[in-house]
Amino acid sequence: MFKQVGPPLFWIFGLIMGKYMKKSLVLLSSLLVLSQFVYAETDQELMASGQWRDPQTGLIWMRCCIGQTWTSSTCMGIPKQFTGYESLRFAQALQNGSGFAGYKNWRLPTPLELASIRICSTGWEREISHSIANVDGTVSQVQGNAVIGYASNNQAVPKKCAANSKKPTLNTSIFPNTWSNSPKSYNWWTNEAYGNYDIYSVSFYNGLIWRQSGSFMGDGYMRLVRQ
Repeated sequence: MFKQVGPPLFWIFGLIMGKYMKKSLVLLSSLLVLSQFVYAETDQELMASGQWRDPQTGLIWMRCCIGQTWTSSTCMGIPKQFTGYESLRFAQALQNGSGFAGYKNWRLPTPLELASIRICSTGWEREISHSIANVDGTVSQVQGNAVIGYASNNQAVPKKCAANSKKPTLNTSIFPNTWSNSPKSYNWWTNEAYGNYDIYSVSFYNGLIWRQSGSFMGDGYMRLVRQ
């Protein structure tokens, strides 16, 4: 069964008391970068301040990754890497702290939400429904429905983009300078766990929605969202 997770309270206490002091310094430096954003409300103001309202869902996204700086026109710098568990702690710390852009309800997106901003220039990867024998002796494969990668609450989303989709697999006019140093650099965390150790993430290298160990060091980035 899928379940939504948040960091236990003792993790937050650990951050405050120094148990995770080294990691806390990294998170704090990210918070300082985020503080450069300004309060905004209209769609135009949001875009100018480094935020974007999705007209389909109404969700408001940070245009930059955590660790980058909004310059009024683009995202500068290298985003910070987090393990899955660190990303959960950071989002909670932001809510418990001063917040960002006048709001404290910033959070990690759900798998469905993060998957919704994928763009696949060549469409979705599809199942092979059947094969056809050609008169010249060759065989043609006929594609069927998109391969499903995740489902929750009667909603299902495709697993990944079809081959040769443009990278990164999202709108770079909305999310500029999305980090693309290597295939692993396209991986972003969600807020949902699977089992005891894995957390769902979305790769913007090929649009893949998948799950990986939440404790794997330095294996993902964060793009926060609010209602």
